Amino acid sequence: MEDTEVIESQSAATPEVGRVPLATLLRFAAFAAVALGILGGAHVYIASRLIAGLGLTGVAALAGWVATGALFLSLFLAFAARRLPRGLARALHFFGYTWMGLFALLLFSVGAVDLLSALEALVRGSALSARWSPVEVAAVGVLVVPSAVWGAIRALGRAKIEKIDVPIANLPADLEGYRIVQISDLHIGDTMGREWTQRLVEQVNALSPDAVAITGDVADGSAAKVRNDIEPLGGLKATDGVFFCTGNHEYFNGLGGWLGEMRRLGFQVLLNEHRVVHRGQARLVIAGATDYDGGGFAPEHASRPDLAVEGAPPGAPRILLAHQPRTAYQAGGLGIDLQLSGHTHGGQFFPWKYFVRLQQPVLAGMADIGGVRVYTHRGTGFWGPPLRLMAPPEIAELRLVRA
Repeated sequence: MEDTEVIESQSAATPEVGRVPLATLLRFAAFAAVALGILGGAHVYIASRLIAGLGLTGVAALAGWVATGALFLSLFLAFAARRLPRGLARALHFFGYTWMGLFALLLFSVGAVDLLSALEALVRGSALSARWSPVEVAAVGVLVVPSAVWGAIRALGRAKIEKIDVPIANLPADLEGYRIVQISDLHIGDTMGREWTQRLVEQVNALSPDAVAITGDVADGSAAKVRNDIEPLGGLKATDGVFFCTGNHEYFNGLGGWLGEMRRLGFQVLLNEHRVVHRGQARLVIAGATDYDGGGFAPEHASRPDLAVEGAPPGAPRILLAHQPRTAYQAGGLGIDLQLSGHTHGGQFFPWKYFVRLQQPVLAGMADIGGVRVYTHRGTGFWGPPLRLMAPPEIAELRLVRA
């Protein structure tokens, strides 16, 4: 529209991130050690139950343990593969991440069957047999196979369009019906490439948004390595532009390269700063905070919603882009009308959603967090396993309406 313009905020110059601090590396190492122990123990449990439950002995049992060890190793090869040639890296990613999803489904299914078998034996007053009955074997298969197939179809398919009206008190008439299309957690890389990105862009552009908000985690891998796969994002079209805030994966994969790439694609990069959009006589503040954990990588990237809205015109509605929902606890009292977040993937697949809730106050959808209204996006792509169960990928179209 002719009466629309974007005005730069008066924020300080963009900071540059340096090396990862030792404290952050130590915290990551401690987390990795705990995760290694849990994953290893879970693999031993699954292998021992499958081998005993199916009655495998001798060479067959040995093969089962060797296969389990190889599958366990594949999880780490998937993470280490980024430095390898692209074709080999893709193969290792696909294999390792696929096993990650199957492992989660097997862990839940085998555990559920064992629990039910133990309860049945307790009720009957009989001894619990290590070997499964045909019914128990079938139960594991029925729980795992259809879930894996449907979850992969959901993850790799078209994103679901979610249309949400957002009532805002005293919304200026010129902003009535203003539409922000949010995409988040794309994780473009070795499991999703250029064709997937192009399809996403076509879906977003078909909505003819006033603004596009990208709330972090655009890709996995360095900007130089994934550049061809994300190139179609430069074709995103919105009246007032595309706005971007950092997610934790931007820090994992070389922040300097990714900030440059986002700007090259024409995005408005918001690092604890804001832009003011004019629509007729009305003004709308679109602000962005750095990732909640950004300060762990560089002090100058600490998440500061207060700086993001500093100097914003009083009375203008305020939209805050912040990758993690828990940033809302920092944003209370700042007059934020709506925070747009992601990070959780809506849990992505059972049972991991219960672990996400240990870190975040909400999984998905609209919620009040610390007095701030937050819309938490389920994610447009996926991380790790090509698997989505009870948490389909989404593109959110949020329409501002007068309360």
